[in-house]
Amino acid sequence: MTWDTRSTLLWMNLSAPLLRGLFEWNHDLLMKRAGEGLARRLDAPVVEAGPGRASLARALVPLGALGAGFWAVARLRR
Repeated sequence: MTWDTRSTLLWMNLSAPLLRGLFEWNHDLLMKRAGEGLARRLDAPVVEAGPGRASLARALVPLGALGAGFWAVARLRR
């Protein structure tokens, strides 16, 4: 099943192209913790769905690239 969701927050919509990986990582972590909490409450085993879509390291790659770009522009302007 796939859910198609959209944000109504301007800041989130504007930053989404750069922060998409971070948003996905945060969502995956939130869902994992919610599932663990629900399993505890129901006294049921946790069933792993497999690896998440995004690791934190991969999620931060666009931010590192942006930072490197700003650094390079700053160095060239000196």
